[in-house]
Amino acid sequence: MKPSAFPNKPERRQQMGFTLIEVLVALFVMATMALLSWRGIDSMARNQAQLTERAGELHLFNATLGQWQHDLNAMIQSDGIQPWLWDGKTLRLSRLGVPTPGRPSGVVVVAWTLRENPSKPSESQLERWQSPPVTTLDGWAKAWNMAELWGQMNPPELKNGTHRLQPTEKFQIYIFRDKSWTNPFSSDDLSASRAGGTPVTTKNQRPDGIRLVIAPSQVRGLAGDVTLDWASASLRMAP
Repeated sequence: MKPSAFPNKPERRQQMGFTLIEVLVALFVMATMALLSWRGIDSMARNQAQLTERAGELHLFNATLGQWQHDLNAMIQSDGIQPWLWDGKTLRLSRLGVPTPGRPSGVVVVAWTLRENPSKPSESQLERWQSPPVTTLDGWAKAWNMAELWGQMNPPELKNGTHRLQPTEKFQIYIFRDKSWTNPFSSDDLSASRAGGTPVTTKNQRPDGIRLVIAPSQVRGLAGDVTLDWASASLRMAP
């Protein structure tokens, strides 16, 4: 009996390979999987970018409040040196400097104010200025006047000591007096108006407490005013 001249059907199909429809279906499945994978990777990248941005916002916010607390905790009370002054726009503080090897810490003058962001005219942000450390009363007086000049005019020669901090829509100060929080410009803390009519606090005493009120912007999850209270050591120890 002669063998058949043609292979059986299964052997013939095995030699022919995949049909066009099977190839198209496979390509469609692969394309769908690739699209889903790309969407997943893109979503992860977006989430990572948002988390990084939010972490940056929170870091700046916490750094601003932390620096505020450090400045107030280091505020000094000494003869001939004014510890603080608030003129309604700029807060000036005299505080101990940070000690460095081989050099005394001295006294530095810092100033806080709210200014328009030059890169975003519709946005305002807190700015902080710090003088070099001084060890004499004359040096302190010069630094104190420089802080006032910075708060009023922000001259270019004082840019080196300036740091931009938290964007905010509000910058208000209250002090603790007579067992309540009050405006620094009330009662005996007011002096005669300066040129231009701006009242200035003149009491040369470190307040028992200072309250900061800001309305931070660009921090997702925070809305409205944020209040931070600082109390002096004497007030914290009082019964």
